[in-house]
Amino acid sequence: MAYKSFTHSRIRPAKWAVMTVGTGLVALLVVLAPSVGARSNTIVRLAATATPASGATPQPTLESAEAYTIRGINSYEQGNLEAAIADFTQAIELQPDYAQAYYNRGIAYADQGNYDAAIADNSQAIKLQPDYALAYNNRGFDYSQQGNLEAAIADYNQAIVLQPDLAIAYNNRGDTERQQGNLEAAIADTTRAIELQPGFAAAYYNRGLAEADSGNLEAAIADYSRAIDLQPDLADAYTSRGLAYADQGNYDAAIADYNRAIELQPDDAITYTNRGITYYHQGRLDEAIADQNRAIELQPDLAVAYTNRGVDYVALGNFDAAMADHNQAIELQPDYAIAYFNRGSVYFLQGNLDEAIADFNRAIDLQPDFAEAYNSRGLAYYMQGNLEEAIADTTHAIELQPDYAEAYNNRGLASYSQGKLDEALTDYNRAIELNPNYADPYLNRGNIYLDRGNLDGAIAEYNHAIKVRPDYAMAYNNRGFAFANQHRFDDAIADYDRAIELDPNLALAYGNRGYVYYFQQDYQRALADLQIYVQLAGDQANPQARELIIHIEAQLGTETPP
Repeated sequence: MAYKSFTHSRIRPAKWAVMTVGTGLVALLVVLAPSVGARSNTIVRLAATATPASGATPQPTLESAEAYTIRGINSYEQGNLEAAIADFTQAIELQPDYAQAYYNRGIAYADQGNYDAAIADNSQAIKLQPDYALAYNNRGFDYSQQGNLEAAIADYNQAIVLQPDLAIAYNNRGDTERQQGNLEAAIADTTRAIELQPGFAAAYYNRGLAEADSGNLEAAIADYSRAIDLQPDLADAYTSRGLAYADQGNYDAAIADYNRAIELQPDDAITYTNRGITYYHQGRLDEAIADQNRAIELQPDLAVAYTNRGVDYVALGNFDAAMADHNQAIELQPDYAIAYFNRGSVYFLQGNLDEAIADFNRAIDLQPDFAEAYNSRGLAYYMQGNLEEAIADTTHAIELQPDYAEAYNNRGLASYSQGKLDEALTDYNRAIELNPNYADPYLNRGNIYLDRGNLDGAIAEYNHAIKVRPDYAMAYNNRGFAFANQHRFDDAIADYDRAIELDPNLALAYGNRGYVYYFQQDYQRALADLQIYVQLAGDQANPQARELIIHIEAQLGTETPP
């Protein structure tokens, strides 16, 4: 059984899979499959000029108010927000009906993250100048930053009614629609922004985000590239294009883009954590951990970096460090479903099935559409012998994610264990149809052929599993078992040798090779292999192997030490 678990957070989840048979014994293989990304949005807010509101009658103090406004804009452009706010405030005191001073001060407040004050200022600007489209646009932005997406959409709508050619309002409404999951509307709005303003880099970038969320990676990459052409210092576009390349498996291109994003924005923790995930996929674990460390240094409360580093530690076999990182991620973000999922996966690997199930339960509570959590909980139930629950969970995973090859394979395992071979075979076939390069269902389909006495069919399936995954120790073990049943003992031993070479702790291969040596009357080698098998298998060792050891010892006149 292959266990694909653990999800990196870029900020998307993972999988589990397979069972194999030797002499009626089960082996466990762990495979990690990480996960997807945080993308920063580029929203543009326009700074006002010092021109008074249209139709406003100049007051005696307006010239002084304009002077403060001009100085405030200069301070804003220099990054001195406090000075800018002070000047805009002075302008308002001198001219209380000066809508643009409220508008400008709202921009400075928003840049400070003070969205309540920004909303208040834009609201006052709108009250003073009801046709102020830019104030509606900016208030919509402020609402979006507070998570009030409906209010944001309403303000963008009004901005567009007042100024139908306002590209920024289409861009911002499109990005808000993307956050709501309305991807077609998002693409339509950002496309309209581009039509109105062909050099609008942010609109290309945000359309790329919507295309990526729609699964159209090529279109997303094209839009990110156009955004970069228009604005070469747009770090977020490099990061998002890197995510798209990574999703395509083009890890070298992804890393090149992350490197450029880091050059442009050296303190962006998210880019480090995403590059770390890509290093993980390339097997460059030291670099992966170094990037997660850097992300944590830059942003100590970044829960995703801890859980991503935890996945890296599991790949190194350091379960204690992995558990500590997942615990920290949960402490920082108690509603973080992926962290519970990953911690549950560590518990599973440690054999703590009850704790694993508890964490998978929590992940599902927090994220009811978390297909991988249902799949992994199903595996834990399977390991406990609770086959009905295992089938229910894997079925639900398939309902949530119909192209989930691993879930079909794993449901097949549970059906196989219930003796429902036809149902199992149907699921294995579907898994292969969905992913022809997925080795586990070939192996499992071979096991069914083996059980039915179709040795040639079983060998063909094991051959395919090995072709897809040349380091698949269990496939060599099972093919060796089929060869042994055909009395092709030399071929069987060669396969067992290869299985042991690939996985020196694969108990089944020692046990099976020991049986072949016994049939060849090579009792010394048979005894050595069977003893190793019993030592590795422990309480799970086949009693017949222990009996055979006693029999061989009697023949050789030796005795296994107590």
